[in-house]
Amino acid sequence: MNQSARRSAGMAFIAALLAACAASALAGETRDVRHVHGRVVDENGRPVAGIEVGTHWTTTGGAMTPQWKSDAYMQERLTVRSDDQGRFNGPLYFDGRPLALLALDLKTRRGGTAILNPDVLEDEFTLTIAPLVRLTGEVRIALPLLTDNTVRAFVFDPRAPIAVASAVIEGEGEWELFLPPGRAKLSLVAAELERAEIELDLAAEHVNTDPVMLRPTALAKLYGQEPPPWTITEARGIDADVQIADFKGKWLLIETWSYW
Repeated sequence: MNQSARRSAGMAFIAALLAACAASALAGETRDVRHVHGRVVDENGRPVAGIEVGTHWTTTGGAMTPQWKSDAYMQERLTVRSDDQGRFNGPLYFDGRPLALLALDLKTRRGGTAILNPDVLEDEFTLTIAPLVRLTGEVRIALPLLTDNTVRAFVFDPRAPIAVASAVIEGEGEWELFLPPGRAKLSLVAAELERAEIELDLAAEHVNTDPVMLRPTALAKLYGQEPPPWTITEARGIDADVQIADFKGKWLLIETWSYW
């Protein structure tokens, strides 16, 4: 085989390999998306129409908004609603893990949850709605946030790893969510604060958590302070004993690879 033929064969092999990788990636993507069929009923088994269903609900400014995970990203304000027979359907992205669907009727304060496992997905599942629990709380911050003033209160169903609802709090303040009764986990998260987690039993009409004080992380406590001295193990273009103070009056870029 001459050089030109070898080059052509090599290019053909690379093209085939790339096509196989692309096909594998597409197959993996479609494998994670399933078309689900559900039915919303009340406590007496009667179908309920006009119920919005989401994989995550976000509360901002007092209003809860559903999101639907039809691909790798949440689709905001995408409405999946039950029809006159209580039925709803749509493509759902699983990512190999169980998902919790949350159905809410905020006008009548009713709702329910269904846990879907991609390994044992039913042809049609039932989602029963009942009176909701009003969950409230308050966030306090030990020190002012410097870069991001947003705190998020995530609520997880213990049967699924992805939060079913969240409230957005700008700095300190109160928050509110409406959720079906049952066990849940509350996680309060901010960029510069230590995470706080609380186990919840949503068994009463109104559950109010105690105020939670979020404290700065070890890294956030260093903001505004003099940097510690460093030791250079290898240098190029500078002396190995140089310190940050030696760059006073000059632009200095410090890249931190990681902090744990």
